[in-house]
Amino acid sequence: MLYSLILALNLLLMSEAPLQRQVPVGQTFTISLHEQVQVVDSLSGSIATITLTELNDSRCPKDVLCVQAGEVTLQLEASMAGNAAPTAWRLTKPAMPSEATATTTQPSKLTLFAPAIAFGDKYKLFFLQALPYPEAEKQISANLVELRIERTENKS
Repeated sequence: MLYSLILALNLLLMSEAPLQRQVPVGQTFTISLHEQVQVVDSLSGSIATITLTELNDSRCPKDVLCVQAGEVTLQLEASMAGNAAPTAWRLTKPAMPSEATATTTQPSKLTLFAPAIAFGDKYKLFFLQALPYPEAEKQISANLVELRIERTENKS
């Protein structure tokens, strides 16, 4: 009886766990600090679960004259499908003057200046931008990062 009660309680607790958001390869997506996102390839299924573990933003605010443009540094941790140990990456993106007005409707403009890393054997991860962009007189800091994972090998 006690075993049945413990089993029922475990099942109830597991059902209350939040579902991970799934993002297909090739789609631009945002991720917030400590959020987990599952990346899925239509050809091979789940390839990784990504967590944004650190985000530091020192970009010069809009409409402010700064000695340095600043940069955004992030750390991602990914549990690749089939690997027991997670992998961590640190990426730094220098602030670009056009970044303050760039939007997701201009992905080619963002990808051109985006740091990219090999993501497993078949993919590349692009760090597009951190959002929101800092503004003068406002105490805001980046709390979202825009990423995209693309397949680097032929689909055949």
